[in-house]
Amino acid sequence: MPTPTCGIAKGDDGQDGLISAKQIQDLMAAVKRLQDDVEQLKEAQGLAEQHCSLAPGQQREAAANTVHDEPGREDQKMDSPQAQDSAVLPPGEHDWDVGLKETIWDVGVLLFVEGGEVFTTGEKVAGWFLLILNDVLQIIFINAIFGTMSGFPYDRRTQQVMLSKRLQENHDLSNIDAAGMRTRTSLLCDTNIHNKLADTYRAISTYLQMPEYGGGNGVPGFAICLIAMLIWVLSMMREIRRCWLLCQAVLFLETVGRNVRCSIKLGDDGVAGGVVTKLTVTRKILIFCTVMTPRFLIAVFLLIGGQYFLSTSTTVTDLVLNACALEIVKDLDELLFDGIMSSHARAVMQATTLRPSHDNRRCGWLLPELSELKTKRAFIASQVSIFVCLLLALFFVLGGYFWYLAETVKETERAALMTCGHDQDFAYSHHPLGGLPFFSSVSPEKRISGLMCYFDAQYQMIQMRAGFESDENKFPGLNNATLSKLWLRWKR
Repeated sequence: MPTPTCGIAKGDDGQDGLISAKQIQDLMAAVKRLQDDVEQLKEAQGLAEQHCSLAPGQQREAAANTVHDEPGREDQKMDSPQAQDSAVLPPGEHDWDVGLKETIWDVGVLLFVEGGEVFTTGEKVAGWFLLILNDVLQIIFINAIFGTMSGFPYDRRTQQVMLSKRLQENHDLSNIDAAGMRTRTSLLCDTNIHNKLADTYRAISTYLQMPEYGGGNGVPGFAICLIAMLIWVLSMMREIRRCWLLCQAVLFLETVGRNVRCSIKLGDDGVAGGVVTKLTVTRKILIFCTVMTPRFLIAVFLLIGGQYFLSTSTTVTDLVLNACALEIVKDLDELLFDGIMSSHARAVMQATTLRPSHDNRRCGWLLPELSELKTKRAFIASQVSIFVCLLLALFFVLGGYFWYLAETVKETERAALMTCGHDQDFAYSHHPLGGLPFFSSVSPEKRISGLMCYFDAQYQMIQMRAGFESDENKFPGLNNATLSKLWLRWKR
């Protein structure tokens, strides 16, 4: 059947004004596409309204389903500048959202939002009580670190006590080893004596690992301590960065007047739904005064105090115990939440996020943690923040070494010098008339010829009196009548 055509008369210009069937079909297809676009716009508007009423987790799922349901239009959307700016994340996801965690600090932030529908009365009372208790306990521990729990283990007073014990007892002629002709100082430094001072010197030798102080080829204790300090600095920097991130989120929430209720809209599950987008100035100030400022100060003092606490640990056992104690104190807010708060409160904290108003002009330089990296300024700021954190970590570690650890190593070396430094092979006794000390050199290689017979005979007599068999050939140069008689009598 021939395709019908429609025609019109020629115009005044004499041109043919006929419209072909193909042109008519093209026009009808264009109208059809416009109608489809209108329907899609209406559908998208409905999905957007439905999306705003969902919880954050449901929003993410709906956004992901939307992407998979429309593969044909994905390429067209990606060609636009708006799609390219947000291509990093799924549609509907806000990369500057800050989720709350299951800690007492974050509970304190949420308590200042008029969210009575998310927290019960008991949870609010418990939250306020635990927030105050957390502050008090951590402040007490910080005071204990700088007051009673820390301090150089070998201070000047301890060193003088060690030196006094060495001089008054370990070099006394009456306390030398009669069998080996060695002073107690020499025996102690060779770890052949077991007493408190010997145990202390053994710990010092293990800590220093210096050959002159009896150390071996192991890793020095202060090197292990420095590694522990580095780990502690990184752990506390994570806490400080978390505090800084919450400060940014609270600061850039939309500020509203007093009469506006800053509530949290519940989701379909009746629990989650927490997207906090606005706060009054008064509540922001209260959050900074009662939550953010104490959290930041406690984190800084724990960082410094923890380095001091670890640097004064001169044994591996003390270092491990002190590190565990610090980690428990740092995680006290999480322990209080996990141990006391209800599962309902846990679900609320997991589902609640802070959504600050995004402005690249404000967030580009000062607040890269909340930026989308859409601008060159925001990208540079985010990269600079990496090096700033690296420099801060090095600053705290090197500061802890030169301020605390180096002093501990110096005092420990001085304590080792007081215990086993300088001459170990001399003995002294007091003159019976003048009372002044007189000295003699004592060593296994360089025995005192005038006292050798006396001490050897004394030792042999005591050994035989105790019932032990004596070796006649042990001292071949010994010629003592009393000892010979005792030897003959003992053999009978």
